Amino acid sequence: MLYIRSSQIKTFREQLRRRFEERMVRHLHTYFPEQCAALGDEGTREAIGHGIDRAQAHGIVTERDVCRYLNVMFTFGRDFDSDPRCPWAARILDDTARPHPSERMDALYDEAIHRSPEAPIEPMERQEPQR
Repeated sequence: MLYIRSSQIKTFREQLRRRFEERMVRHLHTYFPEQCAALGDEGTREAIGHGIDRAQAHGIVTERDVCRYLNVMFTFGRDFDSDPRCPWAARILDDTARPHPSERMDALYDEAIHRSPEAPIEPMERQEPQR
């Protein structure tokens, strides 16, 4: 019988997350070069970690959906999901009529595309990690 210890599962999850974060660094540098330049490499990586955590808090966990969440975050700002200037985002993310996270993410992404002319012109600012 093969046994997998919880520490092995944790290590596997951490490796998967690091690989995903690396892909997101390349993706965001390609599609959001100004924001990444303003944040620097360390700040971009920190923002990605923050975005992954925020997406998970909303039940968004698939790589495709988290990538789209990061796209919206890099367009509308680090905390767009709680920003009073983006009430539509919180409303969609909290919509219980859409029980599946991918449905909420589809709606959020569609709305973000529709509202992208309203997005801030300046690059996303670097934020110090909260402790």
